This record gives sequence, C-alpha cells and structure tokens, in this order.
Amino acid sequence: MHSTKTDAIKHHMQLLRQQFAQFESDPVAEALGASEMAQILTDEIGCYRERVYPPMVTLRLFIDQVLSADHACQDAVGQRLSQRVADGQTPCSLSSGPYCKARKRLPLRLPQRLCKHLGARLESAIAPLWGWRGRSVKLFDATTVSMPDTPQNQQVWPQSSRQKPGLGFPLARIGALISLSSGAVIDYALAPMKGKRSGEQALLREVAVSLSRNDLL
Repeated sequence: MHSTKTDAIKHHMQLLRQQFAQFESDPVAEALGASEMAQILTDEIGCYRERVYPPMVTLRLFIDQVLSADHACQDAVGQRLSQRVADGQTPCSLSSGPYCKARKRLPLRLPQRLCKHLGARLESAIAPLWGWRGRSVKLFDATTVSMPDTPQNQQVWPQSSRQKPGLGFPLARIGALISLSSGAVIDYALAPMKGKRSGEQALLREVAVSLSRNDLL
C-alpha cells in the first residue's frame, strides 16, 4: 500500500512538471520554479484526474486572466484551445463552464503558499547592499477588496455598515507585508471589514511571523 501511494505521488509530480514545462519560457513560471511549484501543488491538491484543465494549466490561465485587460473567462478558454491545437491535442470546447469549475477546484491555500514561496524566492536573490545598514526593510500596508454579492460572501465578509442592506458588496480588508528591496509581497492576511480581528493591527500580527530577526519594519 505504501509503495502504491508513493508511486502515485511520483506520477502526479511528473505530470505537474510536464504541465509546468509548457510555460518554461514564461517569466511567471521562471519566478515560481518548477520543482518547488510541483511540490506545493502536490501538497495542496494531491491526486487528481487528467482533464482539459489540470491544476497547473488552470492556475496559469487564471493568472493570465487576472492580468488581462478585460479579465474575461472566454479569453482564457481561447488561450487553452490554442495551446491544445499547437500541441497536437484534441481541441477543447469554447464553453467557459469547465474552466470555471476547474478554478473552483483550486484550494484557497494554494495562492497563500505560492505568495510566500515567490516572496521568499525573490528575497533570496536580493543583493545585501540593497538593504539599510545590513537590515532588510519590510513595509506593511492594507487596503480593501470587494467580491461577488452572494449570501455566502455576505455572511463571511459583510458589507460596509454605511451601505443600506442589500445595496453594498461584500468587503474584506487585506494587509500585506512587502519587501522594500524587491517589491515582493512576503505574506498577506485577510479579515472582514468589521467585527473582531478586523483592524490593520490584527492583520499585522498575523503576517509578523514572516519577519526575520534582523528585519526593519
């Protein structure tokens, strides 16, 4: 049983590396690192069925979608179709439904781990002289983000009390620990806009664990 489980993990690691290799010339892929990225995906997702939108492909399309001008799901689907045709695979449907379902299958912990991994990777490449008197300078800042107006989101991330019920969007406060030298986000935390542990000080306490001994905040 142990051997079978180990073989399955190795198989999925290999699949993830193959998916990652499709984007080897992409700056995002280069920044994340193939082996580290494959390990994180294996930890967070484990075994999965081969689909048109496997985890690595879905994540990469999701990043492109967020960075695009109109953020359209249809553009991501068209990109995937072009990839499959270029690789000699069977063309996929232009329906955005399967892609949206694949995004929902990505666990919430995945972007959090990737954020820390990428931040640490960029920090390790910074020359010591970019610090201040031998110290690495970190910044903390917070902002707000809105999200789709669904009952589930309203329950977890209630709207601003200044808005009449039903007329506002769910809001969250996000606080980030940022490297002054590299500009990378080292860590981040989310909290509702009101209630316990919703202030910036509470968010700072959460991300403070990512500070190093000689950092200057």
